Amino acid sequence: PRYFPGEEMLIKIKYLGITAGYVKVQTLPSKQVNKKSVFHFSAKLSSAKYYSYIYNLDDAIDSFVRTDEFIPVKYLLTQRESAQEVDDLQIFDYAKHKTFSWYRRLKKGIEKKDEKNSYMPYFVHDSFSVLQFFRGLNLNKGDFYVIPVSTRGKIWTLEAKVLGKDELEIMGKPTPAIKISAVTKFPGVLTASDDILFWFSDDPHRMILKFEAKVKIGALEGEIE
Repeated sequence: PRYFPGEEMLIKIKYLGITAGYVKVQTLPSKQVNKKSVFHFSAKLSSAKYYSYIYNLDDAIDSFVRTDEFIPVKYLLTQRESAQEVDDLQIFDYAKHKTFSWYRRLKKGIEKKDEKNSYMPYFVHDSFSVLQFFRGLNLNKGDFYVIPVSTRGKIWTLEAKVLGKDELEIMGKPTPAIKISAVTKFPGVLTASDDILFWFSDDPHRMILKFEAKVKIGALEGEIE
């Protein structure tokens, strides 16, 4: 694992070429969850000041990952947006090979709730911890990974191939990077036919430098600031 308590990454998000918001990704001090030592990863997404008049975002994600095997034990997503409110909690039980999920969404005055427990493979990730997991892999050119991910009790896969070394201009400086192409096998906003490109820094920190993704409603891109 690549775990750096106190690390903060601020990523600018663009939608259709317009700065829509910022994501602050933080590595917080390790702690105990259900008597297990865990890493704590956090992300907060907020709208850019002028974009909030179009659509306001105030989202937060927390993932707690076991320090011994780097598998998640708890995932929490809260979304407070112009169009909806969402609360999404997942608990991972490896003794029973089950994930327990609770989901609530309020949209246009209609509240939807869902609670379930589902089978999961042992080495599974949530949609946030999988990015942190990637940082610890070898990421040699040509490497191919298929990683199971759990979202609201559904198991899907993230398929990723390491394209090789690259160089980006980040904050006005040439920065060595590792480029990865990924495809999600999940029936959601990110479709299976669209590539997602990630760039991690080619150094011991493996910071998330940049991403590009095609979605049903347009194109998203992010770059570290």
